[in-house]
Amino acid sequence: MTNAEQFFVWLWQQNLLWRGVLSPETQERYNLSQLHVYTMGGQQCFLMGDPQFNILENKLLFKCLQDHTRGEGVRWETLDEWKKARDNCAKIVRKLRREPSEVVNNFVKQERETNFLQRVKEESREVDPATQMAEVVLRRIWQAIREDKLDKEDPWFQMVLRGKGTPQEINVKSRDEIVFTFFGDTNKGLAEKVTHICELAANDLRRGDMVQQLHPEVRNMEKATEKLREMLNPVRLTPMILRTRCDLCPA
Repeated sequence: MTNAEQFFVWLWQQNLLWRGVLSPETQERYNLSQLHVYTMGGQQCFLMGDPQFNILENKLLFKCLQDHTRGEGVRWETLDEWKKARDNCAKIVRKLRREPSEVVNNFVKQERETNFLQRVKEESREVDPATQMAEVVLRRIWQAIREDKLDKEDPWFQMVLRGKGTPQEINVKSRDEIVFTFFGDTNKGLAEKVTHICELAANDLRRGDMVQQLHPEVRNMEKATEKLREMLNPVRLTPMILRTRCDLCPA
């Protein structure tokens, strides 16, 4: 996760004022997959253009926007609140990324089965099962924070049998994401152990200090985002801009 400064370095480079959203037909006609493009949700696609030109233009226009809206109902201090929360999140996330591997490995070591990870690797055909478990646990933690469901007590991981064929497919899942797939009744116990380790690791992490620190910072960032979205709604901005002046307004 980038901090606020890194985010704005990226943002100012974008061609934010590209006048038209490119339709899928236009993208295909000009083979835009070979150009430097970025997406902004859905199938909207915008050309990057010259990053240095974009930086100058975006910063200038942002200053003008602030000039037009100061004293007009836009609290730009809210942006500072967002930046502070974003910076705090970035610091915590950098530290948090190291924890899942340590936690998963600790629980793996408690397994009594000899060559447990090797067997998981062979039966699931995952190259690095421990890393796979750590990554999915971290994703699940982040998802719960974003959805404000960190304290939800329902199991986050489950073993699901699929189909009635032989050998039967056994999936270890987190919501709709399949984490591991095993085959055959003899691997049910193995799948149960993997599910149990993922669940234990997730519960251990979500109650830990770093996740408990991250949760409120994400909430603060989202609250600031909602306030900015409301204050900077074009319906509100248009009359503000029309009745005020900035350095770029014609005499």
